[in-house]
Amino acid sequence: MDEVKNPELTAVDEETESVDEIEAPADKENNEIEIQVGGDSDESHDSKETAEDKKEPKIEKSLLTGIIIFAAAIVLFGGFFLISKTDWFRNNFDDTIIGTWTYRTTASEDELFEQYGQTRSYISFKDEKDANGENIAEVVQGTMKFTGIWNYIDDDSKKSESKTDRVFLYVPVDAQNSINIYYTYSVENGANERVLSLTNENSTSGEQITDQYVSASPASLEVNKIDSFKPSEGITGSWSSSPEDGMDITYSFNEDGTISMVHSFSTGSTSFSGRYKIDKDKDSTKKKETGVITCYYFADDKNTPAEYMVSYIIENKTKGSKLVLNGIEYDKK
Repeated sequence: MDEVKNPELTAVDEETESVDEIEAPADKENNEIEIQVGGDSDESHDSKETAEDKKEPKIEKSLLTGIIIFAAAIVLFGGFFLISKTDWFRNNFDDTIIGTWTYRTTASEDELFEQYGQTRSYISFKDEKDANGENIAEVVQGTMKFTGIWNYIDDDSKKSESKTDRVFLYVPVDAQNSINIYYTYSVENGANERVLSLTNENSTSGEQITDQYVSASPASLEVNKIDSFKPSEGITGSWSSSPEDGMDITYSFNEDGTISMVHSFSTGSTSFSGRYKIDKDKDSTKKKETGVITCYYFADDKNTPAEYMVSYIIENKTKGSKLVLNGIEYDKK
């Protein structure tokens, strides 16, 4: 019988470019085939792949798949986080009280606001905490800002760490007065706005009064500078009272006639920005100057100022002298 050659059992010797017959004697004991290549070839190799050879590409593929899935999860989470911060998401899905709100007005009331240049009041329930771990609240009117706290409360009017439908709001207005109210609230999401309903539980009339607010962004109100302002060397600068005296107040009198003031309390603060003018007493001397500083702050777009007066005394008109305002000593910062 003629010998039949198997075309698959041939190999090409790349160096000699010749084709040799492949000897493939069968091993009866283990039924393995030895492959020998003619010419100066390496020693024969076992045709079976080791377990490591088979597993290595699978491990690399699994690792690559895991990296892709992890990266996709990060992208999806990041995208959701960014979308959750948009007005569209809040208008449609956010039912929390967190945000900035202004009193809901009618069209005729809006016309009056525009006609008289009045600035709206804004209240913010912030997703931020103060140094005491309380949620920060802000009320803004023109160039005035009042900072306090807010918290969710439970049915027993105790602070709750989880979301409820009741909140407590405390915002100091000055040393004697504050906003101190318990509210029941609800939030409705509309196509163009979110609506907050606040029901005052502290109503003195016995009726539970509900006011409605809409989501908004506070309008900025710039203070006009005074070109002809003449600063006083003894007053210009930032001055702070001593908190140990029960008054933690900082005034900043700028050379351009603008002023800012921050009055800090154990909880919250009151601040304003505006303008000021100085009226020096005629009997002032080089060593002691007295007079009145009139401070102006603003609550509308027409820059119609509200004002209050502060008496001042400069005891020694030298570097490091103290400024006395309304009988309280201030040190220069």
